[in-house]
Amino acid sequence: MNIKVTTLIFTSSLFLFGCNEVNYAKLNYQAQSCSADNSVSCNDIRVQRAIVATEMAYQQMIDEKDKFVAELGQTGYDQLLNLMKQKIEHLKKQRPGLYLRWFQGDSTYYKEVDFGDRIDVEIEKLINARNAAPVLESTSADLIQDGEPIHVASEQNQPAYSSTKYPYSYTLSVVNPAQELDYGWLLDTATGPLKFDINYTSVAQNSIIRRLKKGDCIHFGAQDVPVMNEEHQLYFETYITDPQIVQCE
Repeated sequence: MNIKVTTLIFTSSLFLFGCNEVNYAKLNYQAQSCSADNSVSCNDIRVQRAIVATEMAYQQMIDEKDKFVAELGQTGYDQLLNLMKQKIEHLKKQRPGLYLRWFQGDSTYYKEVDFGDRIDVEIEKLINARNAAPVLESTSADLIQDGEPIHVASEQNQPAYSSTKYPYSYTLSVVNPAQELDYGWLLDTATGPLKFDINYTSVAQNSIIRRLKKGDCIHFGAQDVPVMNEEHQLYFETYITDPQIVQCE
């Protein structure tokens, strides 16, 4: 009997996680047509997308607990998990009321939506506290685009933080904030567009990438060099270290 119950719970968990992925893809597609739309319906879509994305990240932390505990420690893991739960509950309260959603979806939504910036700041503080711990230095690497090397790693102001598991290091100047795509991030940099596969980035890294702004200079290590994808973007389909803000030359 216990085996049947365990199997049912496990199967249900997979089903729900799969539904979240499908729902997120749908909401992300809908949000693309809401870029300049401040209607009730579009604001609700944006909030729902943020809820589902945070729920997926929260579930990932539970599913990959050992990995996160190794990165954050048990105390840091518990704190981050609690912050993620707080953000989910906060975002649910930001959805327009049921009446507005059902009967006035096309109307302008005048209430300001709070996507949990205060909680994001706490998450960033937690991440930065961990990043302060010194580790081993990595070697610099070049990005390869159209067969030519692009020198992006500066010897000056390089933080010595990557272990030998991340032998390639990059320093990049951000031109525009990152765009959240289906299962990935697109970051416009001075050396060209870069794409990060969300399957290889942690909750902490997603938070850092999401908050990057124009003019930031970031440094991170990678397990492997990026490849050129069909959209002519340099694609990091590999694990990276947490991006750090540094001074560019």
